[in-house]
Amino acid sequence: MSGTALPQSRRLMWGPSVGAPLGLLVAFALVVAGCATLLVPEQARADIPSQAVYRLYNQYDGDHLITTDVNEYNSLEAIGWTKEGVQWHAPTTGKPIYRLYNQYNGEHFYTLDKGEYDRLKGKDSRGRVNADNKRNTGHWTGEGVKLYSGGDVPVYRLFNQYATIGTHLYTTKRPEYDSLKGRDRSGNIIADFSRNTGHWTGEGTAFYALSVSTPTSGKAGGDTTKTQRESAKYSYQLYSLDPHGYGAWSGITSPVYIKTNNPDPSSISVTDANGRNIVGYRKPSYADIKYLNSSDAGGDLRKVDGGYVTYVESYVPGAYTLQVREASKSGYVIAATAPVYVNDFDAAKSQWEDLVIQRAVAKAGVGRGSSYEKLKAVADYLLDENGCGFKYLTGASGRLYNYAQEANGPFFLAHRWDSLTSPTIMCELATKIGGFKDVHNCYWDYPRGSGGWMSNHYNCRVTYTNASGQPEERYVHACPSGETGEVSLGAIDLTNTSRLRPISDLGKRVSITQP
Repeated sequence: MSGTALPQSRRLMWGPSVGAPLGLLVAFALVVAGCATLLVPEQARADIPSQAVYRLYNQYDGDHLITTDVNEYNSLEAIGWTKEGVQWHAPTTGKPIYRLYNQYNGEHFYTLDKGEYDRLKGKDSRGRVNADNKRNTGHWTGEGVKLYSGGDVPVYRLFNQYATIGTHLYTTKRPEYDSLKGRDRSGNIIADFSRNTGHWTGEGTAFYALSVSTPTSGKAGGDTTKTQRESAKYSYQLYSLDPHGYGAWSGITSPVYIKTNNPDPSSISVTDANGRNIVGYRKPSYADIKYLNSSDAGGDLRKVDGGYVTYVESYVPGAYTLQVREASKSGYVIAATAPVYVNDFDAAKSQWEDLVIQRAVAKAGVGRGSSYEKLKAVADYLLDENGCGFKYLTGASGRLYNYAQEANGPFFLAHRWDSLTSPTIMCELATKIGGFKDVHNCYWDYPRGSGGWMSNHYNCRVTYTNASGQPEERYVHACPSGETGEVSLGAIDLTNTSRLRPISDLGKRVSITQP
């Protein structure tokens, strides 16, 4: 079992926990080299020379790194990075994308604008110094052309004004872009606390990629044929790897085990009934799953005993039909199906908050108490073992791990959260209780990792008028200590399918009746 150790400050300062928050800030680094040889990436357009762009994520400092160097991609996993697979294919020629590196905060920045590149690196193309303190000129080092823009797939850029590192994020995935900037294309608000929604500003298209999907020729799922003309060559059985039966939720990854004797993962795709890929862009490595090939990390399918593990995810609630498609001479055959119902995370969260307030206030007998007394009762109830009994995110021996058997989300079912989600939800609960002059999330008050941040970031601060008619500030929190996340789990025995949950678990509608 591998994992990344918490930084020393986090190991020594548990409780309230300062472990890695769900909404960590992101930075990117692009490194361009030859095309992948170890992995089997999605293919780009055949008529244009291209190279695959891979992405890795470091959950402890929030950094994302994008690279076309397969050796770098594989080696970084060994020191704690999580592979996220091929993000897009870039042309080998076209409009140059310049890269800069800031040695003081570790961030990389990308731009098509040569003038901006010259200003930020402190010197123009003739070597003359340019002073631009607003953009930290002098701290940036120009690294030249590392990528080219070309094609018709937009690569979107977002900006986080609160971040001191990772202020920009780049993605080809429109749902990710919409979710992070807080609103969809119709202007509707999207709440996704695990990805720091509301602090990101969408900046539109930064540059273009050739492709992000598999072409129609010779790949499973690429043919639009509606009539089943052939039978699958191999057998397929589907299982949910969540023993608690939480169901499927919008914005949350659900691991699925595909038991099959098909030895070729490139001939398998997981789609909805319309052929749309429903494998999530977040593909976590689970500490309780024994993966057989490290080279397929970040891919849609990961080789395990008896088959593959995949990841089902959708941001849009509603009913879907999951299809496993097998490549065939005519395009594909539908080898297995299962109903999936994606429950509405935001609606359920709101229902859960209402129930928490009702139960906590009744349990403490403060129905006629002040707003602060009610909020304090809620905080106590969330941590009380006779209430919700919230624990920290899962881990072992001072390290954080993802476990398929012990999911961290949705938090209102798993009763696990961290030092970002807990004050965020406490602030929402305070707003629902009402009666406060101000409700404030302290997570963003200090640079992350500073002394002030360590001692205060997990708090929700409320201001109200006390009995003397004077404004008064109070701090409340429901952040559990890091030790509460410690679990000890062995690897899932995938060969014994009688102990796995049926895939029908992902087809159920979940009602929130208990906090």
